[in-house]
Amino acid sequence: VAGQTVNDAPAATTEYTLAGTDANGCVNTGTVTLVVNPLPNANIEGATVFCTGQSTELTARPDGATYLWSNNEVSQTLTVTAGGNYSVSVTDANGCVNSFGVTVVQLDSLEPAIVGPGAFCTGQSAQLCVENPGNYTAFDWRLDGVSFGAVSCITVSTPGVYVVHVTNAAGCTGSGTFDLL
Repeated sequence: VAGQTVNDAPAATTEYTLAGTDANGCVNTGTVTLVVNPLPNANIEGATVFCTGQSTELTARPDGATYLWSNNEVSQTLTVTAGGNYSVSVTDANGCVNSFGVTVVQLDSLEPAIVGPGAFCTGQSAQLCVENPGNYTAFDWRLDGVSFGAVSCITVSTPGVYVVHVTNAAGCTGSGTFDLL
């Protein structure tokens, strides 16, 4: 090598042998091993979909490193209360840094619409149905706080304010009301 400086960026650990000759013609050699450490296997674990009014926790991996999240938090676990893009830079014990990111989705509140007549006659019944029932996995109809039906449509013969609580496949909940006169 001509000169006193070598610039190299090997992809793996590499051994270099250096030889030098002094003014008297004497040669001396030495060996230097340049250790190339692998990057940490940065990853984020946790639910990336959550319901409005709730939160989700993201955990940076691997354990035993230091962490810097995109919002400047430095803990291993980040509590997320809004949808968006989140990334973490992971620094291992060797000072090697790698990053990983995820997109977190916050689902809208559930507000089921109820379809039915506005009024009905004494001695008759009326049917109340949740609109688009395929959007929900569970139903809980109530009148005056008393639960009485777990289906998408109910037949009623009493006027009042009917409330249906629904749950979707993501576990989000919500409710809708219908005033039957």
